[in-house]
Amino acid sequence: MIEDDWALGVIDSQTAGREASRRTLQACGVSDDQLVEFARQTFATLEYGRLELYEDVPPLISALGEREVPLALVTNGASETQRGKLAALGIEDWFEVIVVSSELGIMKPDPAIFDVVLEGIEVDRRRVWHVGDWVPTDVAGARSAGLTAVWLNRSGRTLPPEASRPHMEVGSLVDLVPQVSEEVGW
Repeated sequence: MIEDDWALGVIDSQTAGREASRRTLQACGVSDDQLVEFARQTFATLEYGRLELYEDVPPLISALGEREVPLALVTNGASETQRGKLAALGIEDWFEVIVVSSELGIMKPDPAIFDVVLEGIEVDRRRVWHVGDWVPTDVAGARSAGLTAVWLNRSGRTLPPEASRPHMEVGSLVDLVPQVSEEVGW
């Protein structure tokens, strides 16, 4: 699957973008290679300019900072894409550890990627919360790694019966601020 190859660093972002553009245009009945390349280049040019933080991010980061909670980020994707997004948002300094799947050749939900994070922050896994919005990778991965799995369910989706169950579900990161104050004993 091309998405997995991209996340594991097997193919670069340009190749993945070209294939995504090709598939999208093909679904619309277009198979012009020049148009595919134009679409890929246009997306690549505009991609970082559209990024912005959700408004619930700063209050949680502030609460975590007050408690001196170490932050780490684990993400599936190509290094140049994921690190480019962090740089465009200006948030890379928020994290003690940043782990990108393509740099390791492993991706969520593999518990080994979470082990790399744990080595970097040196915190007992029983005290670590992994907050993520994708149940198959974030919740399942956190649970398999022995972490507290927090499902960020911004859209109020229903959890499928066969899905891994989160320890906690929140609709907004702001919902975690009281939890940080009460339960995180740093």
